[in-house]
Amino acid sequence: RQEWSTQHFGRGSFIVRQLAYGIEKLPLHTIVLQGDPYGLAGAIVDFIDLSVTLVLESCGLKLAKEHDQRTQGGTDRPRCLRCRKEFPADSGAFFCSSCGARMPKVEKRSWGDEANELVHRNQSPGAALRVEETVVIDFVSRFLFSQLAYRGLFPSEATAADRALERTTQRLARWLQPRHLDVATFVAETPQVAVASSLIQSLETQKSPRDMLQTISRAWSMVTETACFRVQRQRDVMGSASSDAYGADDAVPLILFVVVRAQPARFASCLAYVERFTPKDVMKGASGYGFTNIEGAKVFLENVRPEVLCNLEEGEWERNMG
Repeated sequence: RQEWSTQHFGRGSFIVRQLAYGIEKLPLHTIVLQGDPYGLAGAIVDFIDLSVTLVLESCGLKLAKEHDQRTQGGTDRPRCLRCRKEFPADSGAFFCSSCGARMPKVEKRSWGDEANELVHRNQSPGAALRVEETVVIDFVSRFLFSQLAYRGLFPSEATAADRALERTTQRLARWLQPRHLDVATFVAETPQVAVASSLIQSLETQKSPRDMLQTISRAWSMVTETACFRVQRQRDVMGSASSDAYGADDAVPLILFVVVRAQPARFASCLAYVERFTPKDVMKGASGYGFTNIEGAKVFLENVRPEVLCNLEEGEWERNMG
């Protein structure tokens, strides 16, 4: 298990270290287990954002952006050696308009040239790298959330809600068929549906809410797109022009089947974890739409009754769920 390490945060390492020590002392377990009565989720998100900013600066992303702003068409903007005033790359000036000094010759310079110069000046190699901001955000948030999860942010054991869902899905998985959810058998048997079930099953192994949401989004997209293609193909083969197109109303029962097949452990805790630490603007997008449908599957399983299932044989519910 890794310990807190802030050596890569550069000048902000002291700030991050002190915040990390302070966060460790907070009742982190209350965020997921008790609905965040102290409003700590916002503080955790702010801490992650601050850490990401400091790491971006340490990795030289800010320097890379400054280079892009200073460079036009691969040519450095001319700068006076005496007063350091910059001029447009196409100004053609031979003398500085501010101090009268002769302007240096403008040379073609690439990002690689500037990187080599930074290394020769014994500056940090990280300053010579062009870092993708999304990669840094993923890495830092994954690392920090994994550390906080070990310290109680994510429940170490299944909650009462988790255990109730596990009992329901285990019992349903023994006998529930696609026809009980009005799902076509040939759709439920696609390899993509099996992969989607594996994705849902893997949620509890991930400690970052960002990773969990991405996994949920992948599972939802895979199920809906595959089912849409298969149903459309069957419709074309049968020549049934009157059939409705496959839409959200058809995808919802299929995702129910996927969740039952997956029998995910600590499912309620995983969804609560994602909801607490995902910005509202993200939830308004495609990922949030997939999450909403997965959340709906959880609610359905919590309240499943024989009346909401289809094509039940006489006594079938009582034999399997009674």
